[in-house]
Amino acid sequence: MTLLNGFFPSATEQPNVLAISGDMTDAAFDEMAKNDRLAPVIEGLRKGLTLADLLDLTPAHIEALMTQAVHLVQAGQFAPARDLLLRAMQLSPLEARSSFVMGMTYQLEGDLPRAAHFYMQFIALDATNPDGYLRLGECLLAAGERDNARDALNAARAFALDGKGRAGALAQAERLLASLGDA
Repeated sequence: MTLLNGFFPSATEQPNVLAISGDMTDAAFDEMAKNDRLAPVIEGLRKGLTLADLLDLTPAHIEALMTQAVHLVQAGQFAPARDLLLRAMQLSPLEARSSFVMGMTYQLEGDLPRAAHFYMQFIALDATNPDGYLRLGECLLAAGERDNARDALNAARAFALDGKGRAGALAQAERLLASLGDA
């Protein structure tokens, strides 16, 4: 059993997952579109707009939610922070930082499976940012998954060497790899 179980459907499951999720989304949207108040929202979502777009929210609105959530995390108030982060995710699903901070709240509480889940979401949205791989590597290391942790940390190191992410990412990746006996 690994923290990464369930993230990657098998080759035979993948087409089914995509078909089923598409059918479920279409059915839900069709049902909601019957409501006159929801019909314009559903039409916008089908066109690829986000709820933030539909509500005419600016990036500054999402930034305000993120800032408030980070302040709550710093104060140790994880549940209210997650409420704000979830709202940011709903309004702007491609805002990667909300997944990262959500993962951080769970990691700080020791809920490694949930933390890994949100770090994987972050990686899916910001694939070259070493911080996602670093945090995922920390979770895997804490769960005793040395090989998976090594893979995540090597990815972090590679992206950091390529100039991606913040300045301290490379040193942190190398320090964690050294703790595994790697350099």
